[in-house]
Amino acid sequence: MKQTLNIFKIIVLIFAIPILLYLSIGSLFINARLEVSQVSEKTVFVHTLWFLLLPALIIFVAVIYKLKDKISSLNTGKLAKILIAYTYVFTTCWIIIANVHEGSDQGQVFKAAQQMLNGDFSTFNVDGYMGMYPFQLGLALLYQPFFLLFGNTTAFVWQLINVFLICFIQFFLYKITCMMTEDRFSINLFLILEFLDIPLLLFVSFVYGTIIGHSLALTALFFLMKACKNEDHTILNILASVFFITFSALVRNNNLIIIIAMCILVIGCFLDSKRGKLLLFIPLVVISFSISHKAVFEYYEWACQGQYTNIGSYGQPTALAVAMGLSENDELANGWFNGYTWDKYIELGCDPKVAEEFAIERISESLGRFAASPSYTFSFFAEKLNSMWLNPDFQSLWNSGRHGNYIGESPVIYNLYYGELNILIESIMSIVMFIIYLGSFLYILLGNKKISWQNMIFAMILIGGFLFHLFWEAKAQYTIVYYVILFPYAAMGYSLLISKHDKRQSQH
Repeated sequence: MKQTLNIFKIIVLIFAIPILLYLSIGSLFINARLEVSQVSEKTVFVHTLWFLLLPALIIFVAVIYKLKDKISSLNTGKLAKILIAYTYVFTTCWIIIANVHEGSDQGQVFKAAQQMLNGDFSTFNVDGYMGMYPFQLGLALLYQPFFLLFGNTTAFVWQLINVFLICFIQFFLYKITCMMTEDRFSINLFLILEFLDIPLLLFVSFVYGTIIGHSLALTALFFLMKACKNEDHTILNILASVFFITFSALVRNNNLIIIIAMCILVIGCFLDSKRGKLLLFIPLVVISFSISHKAVFEYYEWACQGQYTNIGSYGQPTALAVAMGLSENDELANGWFNGYTWDKYIELGCDPKVAEEFAIERISESLGRFAASPSYTFSFFAEKLNSMWLNPDFQSLWNSGRHGNYIGESPVIYNLYYGELNILIESIMSIVMFIIYLGSFLYILLGNKKISWQNMIFAMILIGGFLFHLFWEAKAQYTIVYYVILFPYAAMGYSLLISKHDKRQSQH
């Protein structure tokens, strides 16, 4: 069984090392940016000032090396509390200053939730929003009680809730980091780096379920890792994990990627410890998600009193999103969402079977072009991947800028979106992104097979997200959840680098 586990580790390393190497090198030379001045989500590729990024990296490593003893001696608990307080103040101020309203898909989900609450279920028409995207019903159901309490201020209330959820994300990342390593330097460095996770903080105004789903997923992961690490309360920890990850996937169905990674984690932990109880997680999470997913659809069938039936059995087929993800897009960037699936689905009479057949044909055509020309394939996916993974703010500034109120009346906010402040904050985020990607690469490369199976979990989630979005429709905002979980890896990576340097120094 140990040999099988080692094979699992090797497979993870085979995928993780090249992915993180690409992200490290790519972030050194390329930035993908969405200009707030543009209404469309058009990606503009710019060359980074790599000759400034490298000195910034050298200064960063030199400073943490020089201060390693002081960093290690910091009170971890107090540092974590300061981080949470900083996050609370930063995100609350950003909500007030940015004054962002819900728009695009956020607005569509809010509108549908409010309409259904008022007895208008026309959104379930085959050409309606929920008729096309029934997977959004979990998020809509979550929003509806808040409309009863807060009415039209519900979006603002959820921005305030996001403040606490981002604090939860940082707290559970901190707790998971403590489970991954006992090295005080690594833990404290992680907390210090978190102060610079600006894209996560800016996402506080984004009420599309990203923050909700990610906070729930990390909570679930924390409980599952507790179950894998400690035999005490194994069943309770598994049940808690199943509850939170089910809730997470109902809100954001992309979190099924995390569920798969968690199942693989459990299998590996079983092979390592031979604790059969751990395997209960797999059937429980499958049953829990299936039942809750179906329950949401049945609730809405009951709520609309028979006006609409078989909710969830129709809607746009997933193949359409893949077809769009494999299509050229001169207006935005290759594979980006551009409304193609919406228009094409209506054009095809909102017939799921016809749409699926059409999508499969388009996918086959795309695969044929890829097979015929390796150079075309490389350029296509290079543009698509760069646009998603090398955007320093992960679309956070574009989202808030495009949906911000009274931007022109605030000189500071206007400058942040369009002026020198924008250049400054984008430069800071670009440097931090490079440091995080490179540090994560160093952790996987230097740690290699010595990394414990539990510590591989973030690498597995990254691999799953990377492969999924290779084919799925693209947006930079989709990948922030994978970036956020790399901060512990980066801290441990630089710790390993310094440790290896110290060992070599002591040998001479």
